Formats: sequence, C-alpha cells, structure tokens
Amino acid sequence: MINTWLFRRLKYLFGEVKIANEDLPLIFSEYIEPTTGKKKIFVEQRGETYCVNCPFCQIVTNGRPDTRFRLWINHHYGVEDPSTKRKFWGLAYCYNENCLSYEEFRTALKHIIYGFEKPPTNLDLQFRSRTLARTRCELPAGLVPINSLEASHPAAQYLISENFDLDYLYNTFKIQFAAELDPRFPNMYGRIIIPIYMNGELYGYQGRIFGKQGNLKYLTAKGTKVGEVLYGYDAFPKGLQFAVLFEGAKDVWRYGPGALGMLGTHLSRRKVMHLKELGIKYAIVILDGDIATNQHSMHIINSLNAALNSSGLKYSIRILPDGKDPADLDREKLYEYILECASGLDF
Repeated sequence: MINTWLFRRLKYLFGEVKIANEDLPLIFSEYIEPTTGKKKIFVEQRGETYCVNCPFCQIVTNGRPDTRFRLWINHHYGVEDPSTKRKFWGLAYCYNENCLSYEEFRTALKHIIYGFEKPPTNLDLQFRSRTLARTRCELPAGLVPINSLEASHPAAQYLISENFDLDYLYNTFKIQFAAELDPRFPNMYGRIIIPIYMNGELYGYQGRIFGKQGNLKYLTAKGTKVGEVLYGYDAFPKGLQFAVLFEGAKDVWRYGPGALGMLGTHLSRRKVMHLKELGIKYAIVILDGDIATNQHSMHIINSLNAALNSSGLKYSIRILPDGKDPADLDREKLYEYILECASGLDF
C-alpha cells in the first residue's frame, strides 16, 4: 500500500475501504495549455485508489445512497508532490452520480478528509520513495507457450486469425497462455500472458483476453511499472539507430524488429533513458488512430513532444489515419506507412 495514512483516515471516516490498482504509482506529465498558457497535468495512470461509499449520492438522488463503493480517491489526493508542489485535488471521482462535479461537494470532501486532521509532515517522502520503488513481479503458475496450443484452441485461433505467427511470438517475446488457475492471480486465468523483459529481467506482464469482447482487454499485473519500461527492449536489434514507437504490445508484434512499445501514450524520463541505452538516434512515434477523437489528444502530443525534445533524438509523431490501430494493418502496409512518414524528414 502506498499511502497508509490516507487509507486509515478513510477507513476511520467511511468504514470499509476497498483498494484498486494496489501499489501502482501515479504517472503524469505537465504541459502548457496552448489557449490559456497555464501549466496543467495529463494523468496517464492514476495508480492505487481507495474506494468508499460516496456520502453525497444520497443528496443528489434524493434518498438513494451509494452501496457499491463508487467514490474513488487516489492515493495522491491532497498530498503535496515534493517535486512540483502540486496537490492533486482532482483525483477523486464518483462513478455513481458524478457527485464531485458540484463544487460544494468537492469542497466538502476536502474538509471531511483534511479539515481536522493533517497528514504526517514526512508523508510526502514516504509516498515518493514507495512510489518509485520497483517491486518484484512474478508470472502465474500453469502457463504454457503460446505455440504449444492446438490450432483449434480459441486463443491460438484469435492470434492466427490476426496473422500472427505463434512460433515468432513465443521465441521472440515469450508469449504464453494461462491454461491453469493460479489462486494468487485468478484474473489472469484464460488470458494471453505478455511478459515484459529488459536485460533478461522480468519487469512485469499483462494479460489479454482473446477476441475483441469485454471492457478490460488488458490487465496489468501488480508490481508492473509501466512508466519505467519499453516493451520489446530485449528483442530490439543491436546497432539499429532507428526505432518505431507504438502504444501496445500487439503493435510491436505486427511491425517486428525495430519496434518498441510505450505501453500507453506516455514517455517518462526513464523510457527516454532506455532509448539512449539502445543507441537510438531517430524515432517515429505512431499513435492509434482513435486518439484523434480523444479529448486529451493535444495534451498527449504535447507531453510526447516535451519528452522527445529533451532527449536530443530526431523524431516525428504521427496519428494513424482512419481510426486504425497498427495491429489492424498487415505488416507490408504498416511498413509502407512508416516509410511515408520517414520520407522527407531529416533522419
């Protein structure tokens, strides 16, 4: 648990508290809002969150209380970040009635939690060291290599239908399938397991459902620090100075050698450092086409520009047209698009 003080405070105030995304840090980037010139933040990963029954829903609904723990309060709520001096009051949200859209309820929540109690003066230091510490991640038991599945297996059928070579996926990326239930990681059962290795060390993994159904296509294992790693790092060809950066693992599989996955749309300083470790001097960042409809699209691009400008790399950022995902294209068409992006650039 990251913020034990806040958790205990909420438990005292609200009774039962549930935890979502335990031990995952807050990942954010600062940017300048073009229209106002004000400094704002874009949150890439909210991380550990404490869930309580919202005390305001009964007021908003005229008598119907929240009983499903729909008020989610981030571990950083009300805690000053020592590097930026910010307090993230916006990291609380009612998923039941959106109660905190009302200013009076936002103010009331501050007073309820912090009105008569102050966190320990050294909480910010405890918080920071806990957030940055990388915990050991362990793969579930009962995994089988993806290329050992029968072609008739639904997971194999799904990957083959998308023109992925199962031998390539296992031999290059160690993709596996959770064929048995591990009681420690029940949510990973029946998923395609995507390990994340760097320098031969397991940094975490994701589990993906096969097919396109469901809301949680990807589950990130506890202890995985997505803000620190580049997917495909160990498979990147030595001596290659040009890299294509994609959002997810499947995009990296589609492109093949020379691709890296950001595991999102954020490039932290640590990830930029890894690019330099690989000797990369030129990069093209390919964002999924649906980002064009994302209300935070300009914030995402500004954040990427800020990270890459500071890196000294020559780069270009492109959004795939027509709402496409790189993994939706065949490899030849993806290559053609990358070549088109690179043509005319000072690489």
